[in-house]
Amino acid sequence: IRGFEARRFDAETKIIANSELRFIMKQISSPAGGKLLRPGFLVFFDYCLFDRLSGYSNGENGSLASAGFGLFSEVLFLGNFVLYAAFPLDEERIDRKTMALFATYGFHF
Repeated sequence: IRGFEARRFDAETKIIANSELRFIMKQISSPAGGKLLRPGFLVFFDYCLFDRLSGYSNGENGSLASAGFGLFSEVLFLGNFVLYAAFPLDEERIDRKTMALFATYGFHF
């Protein structure tokens, strides 16, 4: 769930739903005509039901939800770089922050 700490989902049972809407902008090319970047903007909503997840105030079972936005770019058609701002909705993070900023990069072929 974006917006919560990584590796916090050591649960016996979990169901996760991720929704994301992407707005893709015009491609940026090099002066020689090569394809460099394809930037965009996204909004998301994540929801999780869990059983026996420790570390949160609702204890043994419950739910987590977050929403947020991000800026992304496809880089040289090899992968995606994404900068996220995520806001936990129904539970607070362990570090008590109300917003999480983080970046990810994923390769694709």
